[in-house]
Amino acid sequence: EKTQITSVNAFSERNEVMLALSYRALLVCWLSVSKANADGWPSLKNHIFTENAGKVKTLLARSTTECDIEDGLGIKEADRIGNLGVINHKYNGHCRYSTMPEYSYGDFKTYQGTIAVGDGLASTSYEAYKIYPPSSKYTKNLRSKTHLAVNLPSTSNYVIYKLNSFGSNAPVDALYEVEVVESGLTAEVSGFTKTSVRVDDLSEPTVYFVLPETTVPSIWPDPPFGCSIESATIVQNDDFDLYAERYDMMSSYRPFDPKYDWNNSPDSHYHSYSFRKTFFPVSKSTGENGVVWQDQETFQIYVSWLTPIGQVTVELPNNKSDYLGAAAGSGTSGDIIYLTMAKDGVEGTPLDVRGKKVDSSGNLIIGKKYDTTYLKTAEWSHPGSSLLWKEETDTLVWMFSRGLLNGHQGAIAVILDADTLDILEQTGQTSSHSWANSLIMGNGKNGHNFLAVELGDNFPRGISVHSFSDENERVSKLVYTFKTKHSTKKREGCAGCQKVYEEISTKDKTYYTWSNDNNVYTEIAHPGAIALLDGSYMVIFAGERPPLDNSKTGSNLNSPRNLAFLIVSGDIKSILSTGDDSSGGFYSYTGGWSDQENEGIVWLTDFSSGVSDRDAWHSAVRIKAAQVHDNLILIVYELWLASSYIRTEVMGINKRGKVVTKPTALPYKFRLTPSDDIEVVDGRAVIYGYNSDDIKLT
Repeated sequence: EKTQITSVNAFSERNEVMLALSYRALLVCWLSVSKANADGWPSLKNHIFTENAGKVKTLLARSTTECDIEDGLGIKEADRIGNLGVINHKYNGHCRYSTMPEYSYGDFKTYQGTIAVGDGLASTSYEAYKIYPPSSKYTKNLRSKTHLAVNLPSTSNYVIYKLNSFGSNAPVDALYEVEVVESGLTAEVSGFTKTSVRVDDLSEPTVYFVLPETTVPSIWPDPPFGCSIESATIVQNDDFDLYAERYDMMSSYRPFDPKYDWNNSPDSHYHSYSFRKTFFPVSKSTGENGVVWQDQETFQIYVSWLTPIGQVTVELPNNKSDYLGAAAGSGTSGDIIYLTMAKDGVEGTPLDVRGKKVDSSGNLIIGKKYDTTYLKTAEWSHPGSSLLWKEETDTLVWMFSRGLLNGHQGAIAVILDADTLDILEQTGQTSSHSWANSLIMGNGKNGHNFLAVELGDNFPRGISVHSFSDENERVSKLVYTFKTKHSTKKREGCAGCQKVYEEISTKDKTYYTWSNDNNVYTEIAHPGAIALLDGSYMVIFAGERPPLDNSKTGSNLNSPRNLAFLIVSGDIKSILSTGDDSSGGFYSYTGGWSDQENEGIVWLTDFSSGVSDRDAWHSAVRIKAAQVHDNLILIVYELWLASSYIRTEVMGINKRGKVVTKPTALPYKFRLTPSDDIEVVDGRAVIYGYNSDDIKLT
């Protein structure tokens, strides 16, 4: 299973796709790294488990109890192999049920073996154990849970690790990631130490190993002398190279971690509402790159500048009671503009919304408090906002969702002066409710310099494209729309809401002619559109098929969510792509019929086609899109089951939408933020992230 990846030529003309940057840092460390391949980046380290010949045993688990360990009796022979054992824990403070088959699991097939760790340059190995799920289940109900016990050689502190695989969904070249499952273990007098690691709930064979806390395993190559930056090649093919950098962060910092801070699945109620952007790329005139982010615990705002030997983090002014809404930087001056919104407010009272402009060292240039009665802002809204700075005109467009003073929710866009932060124009409401938004530079036709893609559940219902000019002119078009869940009850006081919706009603369920569906069954990419050289725009998203079948509703996820695109003309008036067309409609909240129509949808994937088991459906979420040259558009996304993450994939399409690189799994579980955009810098697409387990900015 070892990954065989050839190296990247740092001086070639191929497209190098970066998960982290800066190029200067990459080049300095590249020159000093001793690589597995003479002209490229090192590969990730693989961890391969090999069974020792004849070292297999089925551990009973029902003969040793937690009480035995506490009494210093040790682990019985039937429950151990080598330095690992299994014990059944107490139930309600006693061990009477621990040995009874009626109330516990038993028979854990276990292999003793070795983990070999290598990156092509050097290798090491650790003693390890592969444990299978129990083959004997309780006959009445579960009262005593089965945990690992380990034999530690000394009184030092130890850590238990497991290898995280991709399970039955593993790509061919998958790497096993190392995860801490328990730390701070010390030896008991008996030699075996009980742990908190449960194994009766295993769903697949799992490899565990124990190391002193001073030995830290990793899939990442060691950084070269003088650098604290971990870097490695992730994916290579004929079209692009994917590589990553990881920067040490102080443990006192806590940027957004997509694994823990917003882990809502496609089947979750909250998935429709998305989440605010969290990492905002910026740069200096010297070419140094950085990222603005907010601490998730202290709510302080920082910019981290990426240097040749690591990162330098600078605190930016903030009163710590505001959410970071959006940020943008000037590559000419290095200045940063960011907008904040108060986390809490008084009902019926406008919420504080502020803008700040600072230099690259965090020194305040301008501070601005906005008239939020004018902006009708009463409450922070989770979908957050987008900000784009056009330096040629020194203007910015800020699009943000918010709770309104009248109790509703919607998004608006405003044009800002970059010198004063004054609001030059307010474009009015764009959608309500608004669950996601994204901005790119427009094609400049008729003075329209900014383009927005927005996902709304009503007014209008679907994906809208908005083109803005500096003079407050807006052209909008609904380019994709989706099905609607209808009510199963009549609505009193509404004359049009009393009839049965015959077309979708069944003998088991009756629907009526009105709806109030906040679900959107759809997710836009970030950014949501690609500006093509001919002036048109490619809108990228994921949706459920067929998109307008109102009978296929009722849950947050009703069919696999597949990737798709359509192309809209530069004047935002017509659909240019040729693909699936569909028509339908829905009954509104007041019982009136609303027609719907889709045109030119081109589906890029066909996940779980023909699969009836809902729990086995695959869906694309957290989608990122970037055009790295005229005829190559990258799409990076997470692949999920209905309620759990599987892996992260990347694919490539050309400007006509033809797939040129089939979906390729990243060989480790790189987690994507929900709605951050890819930043394209000199033909390099850049994604930021943070891993709180390793305390690394990626």
